[in-house]
Amino acid sequence: MPDQVNETKAAIEYAARNLGHMRKIEIPTSTEPAVYYISEDTCSYYDTDLKMAICYSKILKVPNVKRLKKESIRN
Repeated sequence: MPDQVNETKAAIEYAARNLGHMRKIEIPTSTEPAVYYISEDTCSYYDTDLKMAICYSKILKVPNVKRLKKESIRN
């Protein structure tokens, strides 16, 4: 999907705005539980409607933001 960077940015913004409405999941680990917030949304790719799973975690935020910035620069 060529526009995946734009869709990913939109999903991150959606998660930031709607964090309180997303389902919270805690996964036990050896130290602290890993906390994830999940939701689903739809997007459109040409004339095809797609479902997206949105997973937000503070642990994943920093690496994903760095990756998105690199991909934005390339595009």
